[in-house]
Amino acid sequence: MGAAQGGRQTSLTQLLMDDPDYFGPAIATEFSRPVGEVQRRILEESRRAGVFRPIDPIIFYVQVVGACDQLFTGRYQLEHVFNAKKWTKNASAVLSSTSSKLCSTASSSSRCRPGTWD
Repeated sequence: MGAAQGGRQTSLTQLLMDDPDYFGPAIATEFSRPVGEVQRRILEESRRAGVFRPIDPIIFYVQVVGACDQLFTGRYQLEHVFNAKKWTKNASAVLSSTSSKLCSTASSSSRCRPGTWD
């Protein structure tokens, strides 16, 4: 996934636009499902611990993914609307690091617990 084309990395969004029937299931299996499962476990464990109230995991997933999409694909609008070039660069770097940790946790065999990200 994300193969380089002409020296540039292809985004998941572009792959989905190019061939949704092929890339949709692959992206769901490799990225979306593991992230959704980690989020679901975080929500459930946090609810049991009294940290969160019951939250629909689909609504949570859509809100988190939407925020991430906005930081990556909408950052140019943020730069122009809010003159936020420095902020969006920093936020994208932090989000990339956090996303990597989340994907790594999702694919590991250990349990993911709230507060064990570092």
